[in-house]
Amino acid sequence: MSEPDKKSNEPYRQLEESHGAELNVGAQSTSSCPTSLENGTERSMELSSVVVIPDDTFTVVQAINALGFGKFQVKLSLFTGLCWMVDSMEITILSILSPSLHCDWGISRYQQALTTTVVFLGMMLSSTFWNNLSDRYGRKQALTLCAVLLAYYAFLSSFAPNFLWILLLRGVVGFAIGCVPQSVTLYAEFLPAKQRARCVILLDCFWALGACFEVAIALIVMPNFGWRWLLILSSIPLFIFAVITPWLPESTVFDMTTGRIDRAISTLERVARENKKSLPVGRLVMDRFYQGHHGRFKDVLSKEMYRTSALLWLVWMSTAFCYYGVVLMTTELFHTSSEQCSTWSTNNNEGTCQLDCRLRRSDYIDLLWTTLAEFPGIFSTVFAIEKIGRRKTMACQLVMFAIVVCFLSRTCLLSRAVLTIAIFLARGLIAGVFQAAYVYTPEVYPTHLRSIGVSACSAMARIGAMITPYIAQVFLQWSITGAMITYATTALCAAIATLVLPQDPNEDTEWNDILRRKGIIPEKEKEQEITEDQIVNLLENTIDEKTGRDRNNLEEKTLDELDELEDEEDERVLEEYRRKRIAEMKEFANKCKYGEVQEISAEDYVKEVNNAGEDVWVILYLYKSGIPLCTLINQHLASLAKKFPATKFLKSISTTCIPNWPDSNLPTIFIYRDGNMVKQIIGPLEFRGMKLSEAELEWMLGQAEAIPTKIKEDPRPKINDVLFSSLKNENNLDDGNDW
Repeated sequence: MSEPDKKSNEPYRQLEESHGAELNVGAQSTSSCPTSLENGTERSMELSSVVVIPDDTFTVVQAINALGFGKFQVKLSLFTGLCWMVDSMEITILSILSPSLHCDWGISRYQQALTTTVVFLGMMLSSTFWNNLSDRYGRKQALTLCAVLLAYYAFLSSFAPNFLWILLLRGVVGFAIGCVPQSVTLYAEFLPAKQRARCVILLDCFWALGACFEVAIALIVMPNFGWRWLLILSSIPLFIFAVITPWLPESTVFDMTTGRIDRAISTLERVARENKKSLPVGRLVMDRFYQGHHGRFKDVLSKEMYRTSALLWLVWMSTAFCYYGVVLMTTELFHTSSEQCSTWSTNNNEGTCQLDCRLRRSDYIDLLWTTLAEFPGIFSTVFAIEKIGRRKTMACQLVMFAIVVCFLSRTCLLSRAVLTIAIFLARGLIAGVFQAAYVYTPEVYPTHLRSIGVSACSAMARIGAMITPYIAQVFLQWSITGAMITYATTALCAAIATLVLPQDPNEDTEWNDILRRKGIIPEKEKEQEITEDQIVNLLENTIDEKTGRDRNNLEEKTLDELDELEDEEDERVLEEYRRKRIAEMKEFANKCKYGEVQEISAEDYVKEVNNAGEDVWVILYLYKSGIPLCTLINQHLASLAKKFPATKFLKSISTTCIPNWPDSNLPTIFIYRDGNMVKQIIGPLEFRGMKLSEAELEWMLGQAEAIPTKIKEDPRPKINDVLFSSLKNENNLDDGNDW
């Protein structure tokens, strides 16, 4: 191992000299952190720094764009596509499984609907669990666990002895499916910007391919072997999915946010090897997007966004309601009676199983044809989006879907070929709406709300999917006309919602950026700086205002009196201008100076802290991903940074800023002024754990005068001394007694 260059350790020595003995390392951490931090920090860095860190830097996004789309992305595309195929197969199987259970076990229509609902319920309830697991242990670990659970419980479903076991096992399958979107997030991190849109379309094609594959298996297996063999054979792709998960790369963003920069670099080197290209020269740093505040759920419902969010939720819930309704009703429509075509049917012999209740081979062939509608639906949507835009595309498709569904209300009067064509059109149209919604939603939200906004819309879609079985599988048996009117009305409401979605040309969204480049909306106005001419005009206006105000009084004075007042008047005018100008400059500085929490590394410490400037307060926050209290304080600081823009808020991963800094000391806040430490807050006890409120943190920072807070009294709840209270009560002491 080569001798490390001392220049690479300089920022850490500066950090060490600034802290020195001021760092209050807890007693519990002495085993993991040297007692002499001054020596321990330098020694640790000398062991870990074996190369000279260049001045140039690059981010993960820049590295991926430089490495391009190659062999690595092709393999990752196939894996992610397999994930979507698995998801699609498990959803498609619901429309085949329910009728078979109705025939074999005599379950009611409500129980058929419950078989579908429990899967979507598991998906909705598990989304938060998988998100937290991915944030704490990485997306690769989460996907590995997901693959094992999905394959195991999907296989066990084929041996279910009764209906309750089917509900339990399919519910766990739905719980595991809730992790599949994590594969898309991981996939997007390794896609160059130019190929990202095409690859998203490719994933939708894999979804359609999975649905077709499941129907093809059913076509071969169901007529002769039954639903148990269908579940067994359908689990084979799930086991393949589980076997290849160890090949998956870990998220580079996860490695960067947890301080494992060496692993992130190793992953990028793997991409470079497989694509036969070289990494950019320089030091890997975190992307600005992942450093900033990504918003909270309440931000989605803010005054500026609540209308957009509410309309998008309606669109997503309605689209999922209609899409999965078409998927589930397809098999039902192939077995309809003339009584069901009436407005309301009272004949509901759901407890009995007719000889022809099972789907025939011709039914599976027609089901396969309707499933193929996903492909033209996807590609026609991509074409329409480029021609007429996102919102108009969704609105047109929803209106056309409503018309086709109304046509389906007279199913019993249609020939088999016409019925198949109508279902084909309905499924293609509503699949296209889903595609357009996935494209439009991330664009309409500001960058910091994009992730939480799409997640909220996805949750609303799950609610629509949970409701639709009771229309497509229960209400449809009472009245086809009533069921179709329900779907048509829902689609029309969603179409109206898409047309009234607000579009502010000044919003910072990707869609508005596209419109600006096309010249459809004007460029966003930029804040103008104060020029020298404006300063001169301000001075002249001040003098004119002052002299004009006293013109009448000056005309009454003599020459001697005017001479005496001349110098005094000049000083007064200049002093007034100076005060006015200083006030404006301070207001401008306070308004535009900081306003956000900036992520830094140890190399940035000297520049951002020691050289922050005269009379500048700096708040440095040390954290680590996966610690709930650190996440809470990160949210509070993001809000306080906007509230107090004159104070410089910084954050850094603890292990990258101070090597061997123990987790027991997290979270940690250091407060500086003029490069000198003024106060330190170390460990969860000083923050009062997860009960810490934003007002309490604001008061704590205000006590060091780092922010001009108006909170003067401690907002933390008072703690009563039980021993003192009992003694006081026993001896009838009043509050004036001195103990």
